Amino acid sequence: MELLEIIFGGLIINFLGINARYYFLKIFNKNLKKEDFKNDKNDIGAKFSQGFYNFLLVL
Repeated sequence: MELLEIIFGGLIINFLGINARYYFLKIFNKNLKKEDFKNDKNDIGAKFSQGFYNFLLVL
């Protein structure tokens, strides 16, 4: 049961966090794409920071 919660929680946080950051910055007329907020699979620091920001926004 915990594994399902982790998987679905991660999907929800990732989806909502990326969309919330995108639309928030779109209000201020920033020229960004949704791909700019997704994790870079090669860089551990970028992967952590993008996930952390997405998590904070969903809270």
